[in-house]
Amino acid sequence: MANLTSTTITGTLNTTSTITGPASGASALNASNVSSGTLNSARLPTVPTTKGGTGLTSIGSADQVLKVNSGGTALEFGDAGGGVTDVNMVVVTSTSTYTPTSGTKFFLVYCTGAGGGGGGSRQDDGSGRVVGGSGGGGGTAIKVYDATEMGASGAITIGSGGTGSAGFSGTDGGTGGNTTFNPAGTGATLTGNGGTGGAIARTGQNVAGASGAGGSASGGDVNVKGQSPSVGDTSISTSTTTGSNSQANQGGNSFWGGGGTRIVQTTGTTNGNNGSQGGGGTGSVCIDNTTERTGGNGGNGIVVIMEYQ
Repeated sequence: MANLTSTTITGTLNTTSTITGPASGASALNASNVSSGTLNSARLPTVPTTKGGTGLTSIGSADQVLKVNSGGTALEFGDAGGGVTDVNMVVVTSTSTYTPTSGTKFFLVYCTGAGGGGGGSRQDDGSGRVVGGSGGGGGTAIKVYDATEMGASGAITIGSGGTGSAGFSGTDGGTGGNTTFNPAGTGATLTGNGGTGGAIARTGQNVAGASGAGGSASGGDVNVKGQSPSVGDTSISTSTTTGSNSQANQGGNSFWGGGGTRIVQTTGTTNGNNGSQGGGGTGSVCIDNTTERTGGNGGNGIVVIMEYQ
């Protein structure tokens, strides 16, 4: 077949026609009939998302991902977002205002009331065994807040532990104070109620005061009641029994534990042990002795905030 040398070719080439060379001046070629050659990258089109492409002409920065834009109309490179990159714990033990750490997305808050005080003990006639009741643990409200629900701050009131009563006072151990967490945003207020105090024991032989009830809680996604401790043991005897033990049982635990350590003894007198982190105080023990003893104080309330950033 003869070579075509004209600078301009008009008309239609048939299937037996062949064009060789760079064809630098050729245009409007049917792509399906181009069997070889090199296409400059500058000539490649941007493939739209409607055709399975990205619609983008460049890549993003290191560690970025390809995602749909906020308007839902196109793809873009950017940070993944939505994930948690850091966790911070804030522990609050005194009445104050909480200010969230900048960039926190979610908050898990535990709000625990104070423990009740332990009951005092005194054996009026100096013969027998008396054990004061132990105080109940504070209740705990647990809740998750987002940034809108939390707002710019949270007002915190920490309940004070109930005071242990003296053996000759005629009063039971004090009730623990309530702890509250009130966010400035749209979220609900949390309340951890304090545990009640243990009963005093001072009349008759082998008397164990009643234990205090655990505090309730409200406002949380989960509300945990404080523990009500078991009643103390005086060896279940109608008279002094040398060698037998008496005990004031451990104070009631809060969500965090913290009940005052139990007391076990054979003779003498012992003050109750204090609770901590919302735990109840232990009742006191008096054996064959007119010396009065005081119950342990309940532990103050506590607020713990987990910040997820």
